[in-house]
This record gives sequence, C-alpha cells and structure tokens, in this order.
Amino acid sequence: MPAAGPPCSSFGNVTMRFQELSSALSAYLSEITERLIREEVHGETADAEERDEPKRLAK
Repeated sequence: MPAAGPPCSSFGNVTMRFQELSSALSAYLSEITERLIREEVHGETADAEERDEPKRLAK
C-alpha cells in the first residue's frame, strides 16, 4: 500500500484549487455582468416609442 502524504499537504492542494476556481468564477461573472450592462443598459439609446393615450372607461 503506498504511503499517503501528510494531511496538511492534501488540504493545501484543495485550498489552492478552490482559490483558483473562485478567482476564475469571479472573473467570469464580472465579465458577464459588465457585458450585460454595456449591451442591455447602455446599448439602447433611442427614445422610447410613443403611444396614444388609452381610451378612458365610462363611469
């Protein structure tokens, strides 16, 4: 049976991998958020379409 490494070594690898994944996820979410705001909020600069007033209901 192969000897296992020290427990702290394994925990350190898991912690390092978690930090890498967390950093990658944060960067991805930031990029998507910026793109969404840029395209959907700032992308439409035309005036809103004007519509006729709705007819009033009789009382």
